[in-house]
Amino acid sequence: MVQKSCSNHAAQQLRHSMVRKGFRLSSLVLATGTLFMYNTQAASVHCEQLCSQPNTEKPQQICEPKCPDKDTSVYDCITDLAGAVAAWAFLVTVWATAVGMPVVLVASLVMSRWRIAGACIALYLLPHVVDVPASGLMRDPLYAGFKRWFGPPGLCRLIDYSEENTDLQLKPEPSVDPVPETRRQLFCMHPHGIYSFGVFQLLEKRSEMKVLSAPFLYHFSPLFRLTGKLLLGIKHGSAGRRDLSKTMKSGESPLLLVPGGFHEATLVCPGHERVFLRNRRGFVKYALRYGYDLVPCYTIGESDLMANPQGGWGWRFFLNSLSLPAVLPWGYSFMPLLPFRGVQLVTVVGPPLSMPHIPNPTDADVAKHHQRYVDALLKLYERAAVGSASSSRPLEIW
Repeated sequence: MVQKSCSNHAAQQLRHSMVRKGFRLSSLVLATGTLFMYNTQAASVHCEQLCSQPNTEKPQQICEPKCPDKDTSVYDCITDLAGAVAAWAFLVTVWATAVGMPVVLVASLVMSRWRIAGACIALYLLPHVVDVPASGLMRDPLYAGFKRWFGPPGLCRLIDYSEENTDLQLKPEPSVDPVPETRRQLFCMHPHGIYSFGVFQLLEKRSEMKVLSAPFLYHFSPLFRLTGKLLLGIKHGSAGRRDLSKTMKSGESPLLLVPGGFHEATLVCPGHERVFLRNRRGFVKYALRYGYDLVPCYTIGESDLMANPQGGWGWRFFLNSLSLPAVLPWGYSFMPLLPFRGVQLVTVVGPPLSMPHIPNPTDADVAKHHQRYVDALLKLYERAAVGSASSSRPLEIW
């Protein structure tokens, strides 16, 4: 009995020692990665200053990818790449934790690991009890690291047509009730992809937006909320029916939503442009009910970032309906959870689609304005795809 007790004590000491060493190693990696990310940010800013002026025919285009790496030293290339890897490692860790924490909680309860279970529950409650400030401590270096992974500065950019008066801009229809002079706006990003990089590109320029994510991520992924708010300064909300009604009723604007959700992520496939929109009409219904204009957005290149098995739509869509992702992404060869490099990513923001304010929209009203939105998105895609790898691809509406 004494020998068994001693062996248990030794095993416990060994576990504690491994935990301490793992924590120290993680802290060292985090500190080193942070330094590399700040270096990457400085290099990106310097290189963007050397970029050619934007094309006068496209005044909204930030920078063409004409900034070669050949003039940079080997040291700069290595540190830039290290900063990019650190930024993406951070994002992958957050996503993995978002999916894995419920599994850890259930396993700890089943195995009677009460300390682990208590820590998980406390972490779940923290963002609901404590109002963490949206400080954005690591916002600039993380965004710089995300973009630097793909290649030279300018390869990832945003084109904003939201102020342009084109044939995409449809005249507002008469409203049942008057709406405020300052129009409320709901930005709709397509496609979802694996990491929704288009959302980050838009938030980098429009940090005032409130991002509405799946209820699972908002309510049951505390690390996702805490890191997004504390490190990236992201205002976070839920796209669940009750939460969305509360947010829109309060008049918060602008809002950012990915209407296709996990279903659209399941469909992602390099070489194809797909949106899950045929029967996804809830966002149109809420826009009509609370008087929000819809702003279509599309990211060219999002679908080419990672490979994803195709088929098995029935059971995969069933998991999606439970707010569970059903993807098996594979990206860069040596680090498959990171996206492919060298992909040109262009996020295009279209003109707002004015919507009438109908407090109680009928099914016919929703169907009519849903079709208006689909038509506007198709026209925006045709305009955005010109001259890109997606120019020969039709936009598939699932």
